Amino acid sequence: MRSKALWLVFAGGTLGTLLRAFATSFGADMLNTLLINVLGCAVLGLVQHASWFDSELKQAFFSTGFCGGFTTLSGIAVFTVVGPLDPIVKLEYAVGSFLLGLLAYWLWAVLGKSFKPVTL
Repeated sequence: MRSKALWLVFAGGTLGTLLRAFATSFGADMLNTLLINVLGCAVLGLVQHASWFDSELKQAFFSTGFCGGFTTLSGIAVFTVVGPLDPIVKLEYAVGSFLLGLLAYWLWAVLGKSFKPVTL
């Protein structure tokens, strides 16, 4: 990968992580983590399928960087491994998180194929 793309991954990841930190500053609970991950999956679906994001550098910034920094698999792991909930609830949360993420990705991938950015 080129040096410029690596810097864009770093910049996008920093922005995504800061935005997630801001969003969870109101409370890093299971619902917030679920919403952040589903939103990140939706953005990823759009970014990976909209023609405006076709370049390697845009993918590096938005897909790998921003979405990778914004979403959190470790957040799901914390709630499902060390959380105080019943094991069945933990399993439902983990499976539900992944299924909702996949659904959000798929819906926004479909929308992304017809996405036409506004040009000025």
